[in-house]
Amino acid sequence: MLILICCATHTELKVIKNQIKKADLKTSLSIDYLCTGIGNHETIFALTRKLSTLQSSEILILNIWLCGYQSDETPPPIVQIATLEHIDIRREQIVPIFHKFATFGHLVSSEKPVYSFDRDTQPRYFDMEWYGVVLVAQKLCLPCLLLKIPFDKIWKETVIFDRELALQKLANSFDSVYILSNLLNLDKKTR
Repeated sequence: MLILICCATHTELKVIKNQIKKADLKTSLSIDYLCTGIGNHETIFALTRKLSTLQSSEILILNIWLCGYQSDETPPPIVQIATLEHIDIRREQIVPIFHKFATFGHLVSSEKPVYSFDRDTQPRYFDMEWYGVVLVAQKLCLPCLLLKIPFDKIWKETVIFDRELALQKLANSFDSVYILSNLLNLDKKTR
């Protein structure tokens, strides 16, 4: 199985690559990387183009990157997205879950940064790329694992986003040994 790890920005991808290098599991897994760019449209284009070049018939799309959140409580360090909603077209999708890696959450995806969200008071997570990832994965019948690192509280912290602090939180929250070891074990079970 080939694991295609996607991040929105080159700086996020660099952090993830460093975490995986530290895990020293790459020899056991086939891993490729993709920086999709910011926004659903960029993500759809970059992911579709990358997938068309890969030779493997068994691909798992692993998306890891930062997100905003709406909650008065401190969010968990990492969230596994189980349901997804596109804010502009009000379309919801369910992400098939093959293994629980983290606390489940609902993600709202949009085409621009979200500074406020008034539909309900449930804790929600926000980004600008995941809808594109799920759309491509579902159209091509590929499994995907969606992991988010909640960083900026919408409105208050989104307007004063601290990229360096965000990348530090990404590095501290992504347990590459845990994630990759579980994926390796799942791959062995399916063979």
